[in-house]
Amino acid sequence: MNYFAHYSTRLSEIGELHEEIYDTVCREKMGDPIFFLLIKPDPNYGMPEDFGLTDPGANKLVKAVLLEYVTKAKATAALEGIETFHERLAAFQNEDLCSDRCGNDHDDFFGWMNPDGFNSSGNETSTS
Repeated sequence: MNYFAHYSTRLSEIGELHEEIYDTVCREKMGDPIFFLLIKPDPNYGMPEDFGLTDPGANKLVKAVLLEYVTKAKATAALEGIETFHERLAAFQNEDLCSDRCGNDHDDFFGWMNPDGFNSSGNETSTS
């Protein structure tokens, strides 16, 4: 999924005018669609309209970027045989992928998920 840099750059460009895109609330709201539409697909999950940005127009831009990314990532995963939860998570969190403009990676926009914290179905496991 090496095209992530293109989408990361687009999010970075939004962040130039809307720095709150890097806030925890926004990161969590942007991460949910990645998780529930790509990494652990939930057929009942719908793309939200609000990603925590103060400007409704910026929220629309983020939504468009995420929709494009998820669509491209799903198609690429199918072509590359990326089928399991952990394979999709690893592909998304590939540390070799970053924004070609600002050096941002998945963690800057979505946070990081410990693969060991999930079972093979993508359900969180007990850490105690």
